[in-house]
Amino acid sequence: MPRSLLHSELESFDALMRLQNELDRVFERPMGWFTTSTSGRGAFPPANIFRRNDHYVIRFEVPGMPPEDVSVETQLDSIRVSGKRSVSQAVGTPHRLERWSGDFNRTIQLPNDADLSKAHAQYQSGVLSIEVPLREEAKPRQIAVQH
Repeated sequence: MPRSLLHSELESFDALMRLQNELDRVFERPMGWFTTSTSGRGAFPPANIFRRNDHYVIRFEVPGMPPEDVSVETQLDSIRVSGKRSVSQAVGTPHRLERWSGDFNRTIQLPNDADLSKAHAQYQSGVLSIEVPLREEAKPRQIAVQH
């Protein structure tokens, strides 16, 4: 097959993949950026959020990124994770490209009982874990019964 024809077919394939990705995005979030939630399939970085006894745990998957390329910020009742995932060098003519690269940011809103001023983050094996304690007034406390 002539090189120009192969190149043309790859460009057509890339255009179809972009269209497929756009259709997936539209069906996942029909209102686009007007929705208040950026969660679910396709959100990057993917996150799991848990509540333990006296704190929340948020785990973001950011494989292949050095921790210094990930930024964590808090504002009011939200945590924002941002960064840039670099493009790996191509080792030949692409046949299929599925790894996403480029700038990203994701904001997670937490309930009012979270004390974001005391949040701390840890990165290990491609997982960014953020622990956010509950506000003191939100923690359960024992009341002594007098007699």
